[in-house]
Amino acid sequence: MQRTYIFDPDRFKWKITIKSYLVLILGIYCLIRWILSPGLNLWIFGVIAAAYGAINSFVLKCEPGKIIVDDESITFDARGERKFMISDITTFNIRENANAQHFLRITTKDGKSQRYWINYYYFSDKEDLINELYHIEMLVHPDGLKFRGGDRKKQFMYRPGQEPEGWFLEVDEDDED
Repeated sequence: MQRTYIFDPDRFKWKITIKSYLVLILGIYCLIRWILSPGLNLWIFGVIAAAYGAINSFVLKCEPGKIIVDDESITFDARGERKFMISDITTFNIRENANAQHFLRITTKDGKSQRYWINYYYFSDKEDLINELYHIEMLVHPDGLKFRGGDRKKQFMYRPGQEPEGWFLEVDEDDED
């Protein structure tokens, strides 16, 4: 079953696309000021920050506008599609941030790695997207610290929408006291 999660198009235009072009313009402005101004040049810090933002947006393509997940693969569309087969993924780490973002790092068997900033708050079906990402992380790292003990491993055992009826609501016989 394939599911597509799409970043809100209006928000994507302002939050990602226009921000990327503004950072590029700011970088060019700071570079010109750095070259033209003699003495103590603090403009270099603006050049470095703008270069980092522009590289993330235009070269590394770290901010996807669409995520497609199916049983065998996950695809990120960030100014070009990048498809990862789940069986080829060796590292799938999710780092949670407090501002409705996840930092996702993926490495495949052939040594290629990619990182993504997932602003899940602006995606369609954000709850299912988060559960899909954790499900894939559990498939790749079943003995990871995030899934040891408690109900966390059981919570992400199935893809959203494919779990059996009442599977998570079962009560252990020892807990009835």
